[in-house]
Amino acid sequence: MRTLTITFLLALAMTVAVLAAACSSASEESGENGGQSESGEHSGGEESDSNEGGEHDEESESSEGDGDGEESATQYGLTDTYDVVRNGARLIVSYDDSWNTFRGTVENTTADTLMNVRVEIHLSNGIELGPTPMLDLAPGEMAEITLPASKQLFETWSAHPEVGGGAEHEPVASDIESAARKLLGDLASVDEDDFTLVSSESVSWSDASLGCPQEGMAYAQVVTPGHKLIFTLGDTTYAVHTNADGSRLIPCNGNE
Repeated sequence: MRTLTITFLLALAMTVAVLAAACSSASEESGENGGQSESGEHSGGEESDSNEGGEHDEESESSEGDGDGEESATQYGLTDTYDVVRNGARLIVSYDDSWNTFRGTVENTTADTLMNVRVEIHLSNGIELGPTPMLDLAPGEMAEITLPASKQLFETWSAHPEVGGGAEHEPVASDIESAARKLLGDLASVDEDDFTLVSSESVSWSDASLGCPQEGMAYAQVVTPGHKLIFTLGDTTYAVHTNADGSRLIPCNGNE
């Protein structure tokens, strides 16, 4: 009987030892797995932070690059003044509400003559004013600019100064030029030959309004090829916008 009791106690002790060893092994394995999971989550968090930083950097770089183009995307209010130097030409222009006209100056800030300097104003209602007649400005020379605005309401505007280049002699069909001259002559009640063609260029208008939308009119939203002709008569500049074959002509000084 005593021998049986000793045998039972030994078996019980061995069983307890085996269970204790199994529990210890399971605990260590769980701890290792938990550490790996924690490490993985922490690593993923660092990766997420890195990605967020990358997106911020790309956004900053994109914002810094917005100002490099010649035509600024900045929109100005009716009481704002545009004062920017582009390609050596300093343009200062603002809107004169009492005369419904943009007035300002363009100045050569370089030591060289600037060729073919001209200015366009783009209104938020889609109308483009100008360009002004091309000027050659000597070093330090300043010239006044005037562009009558549209009778249609607009809330903001942007300026587009240009130097050099231009499309002064870009070919345009003679019948289109003649039709544009006749249109302006009839409107101004003067001889059509009194107008001087300053520039002509091929244009892809953004829609069927030919860059000169009229209030209350709806236009097909399709790119429309055409021409832009600029004439002068004395100190006044006239623009005529056409479609590709000249069957549609619109006087687009912004004040029609």
